[in-house]
Amino acid sequence: MQSEKELAAVSVAAAPPGKGKGGRENILKKDLKKNWPLYLLVLPALLFFIVFCYFPMFGIIMGFQNFDMGKGFFGSPWADNFGFEHFIRFFHDKDFWMLFWNTLIYGALSLVFVFPAPVCLGLMIHSVKRPWYRRLILTCVYLPYFISVVVTCTIIQQLASDTGVFTELFRSLGLAGEDTGIVNDPRFFRWIIVVSDIWQTIGFNSIIYIAALGGIDESLYEAAELDGAGRWAKIWHISLPGILPTIMMLLIMKVGTMLNVGYEKLYLLKNRYNEDVAETISVYVYEKGALGAGAWSYTTAIGFFNSVLSFALLLGANWVSKKLTKSGIL
Repeated sequence: MQSEKELAAVSVAAAPPGKGKGGRENILKKDLKKNWPLYLLVLPALLFFIVFCYFPMFGIIMGFQNFDMGKGFFGSPWADNFGFEHFIRFFHDKDFWMLFWNTLIYGALSLVFVFPAPVCLGLMIHSVKRPWYRRLILTCVYLPYFISVVVTCTIIQQLASDTGVFTELFRSLGLAGEDTGIVNDPRFFRWIIVVSDIWQTIGFNSIIYIAALGGIDESLYEAAELDGAGRWAKIWHISLPGILPTIMMLLIMKVGTMLNVGYEKLYLLKNRYNEDVAETISVYVYEKGALGAGAWSYTTAIGFFNSVLSFALLLGANWVSKKLTKSGIL
């Protein structure tokens, strides 16, 4: 009968390469030595995230302090209630639920309407056979992305003001009143934000889907045509399954940023008529932190609360994606 040492020697000899002690380290060293130019290209992006994303996370400590700019992080006193005073203050704010539900509604509308729009555009552009016509369409829908938010809000104000073209159209349909523009009407304000977001981002966001569609084997489409498949059948059975991993990855990331509603457009279009539907957590943080008395600790606590919820949504979306499609980002 073989001894324990002999059995151990046989098991080590029979183990696949790289699985023994130090195997992973050796593989990593060999890969670094072989592909060091690729790792060198990644280094600037890695440094960017470390300096501008991870290092500033140390500032979260302000949310648990009564931060004083003169005393700094280490000299500022801790907040009451074991450091959770600013969180409790926000939860007891009279506008908390309005801010929370408005933020959630804008995030849900963006997820349902803004996110699928580039997917549909990418599928339509990919189905165009003439290259020059495809480039023309892509250029036209790509240009609005370069328009600044301030200019976009000015265009919206002109088109949806009391005498704007869209306001007059809504009045002719009996949907808008005579005394105010639709941009001031809470019934239409959220949809104005959603439609303007689609118009401004659909071209830029569709590029990644067009690139993913370009990676699908053309022989699949040729075989489908031989079997009598039409355009919609090819899209449903070949194009969509081919870019499904890309869609799911971006969908998970989108869910994770649902609550991070940009404040610029909402703040610029907000007024006394639509403020009940224009106020979100991001707008509230901007007004209290940048425009207010510099409530650094209070706004940091709100931002941290928002980030925790976003992270929970990200984990939930990743779990659902793994259950349904066997793919995720974590």
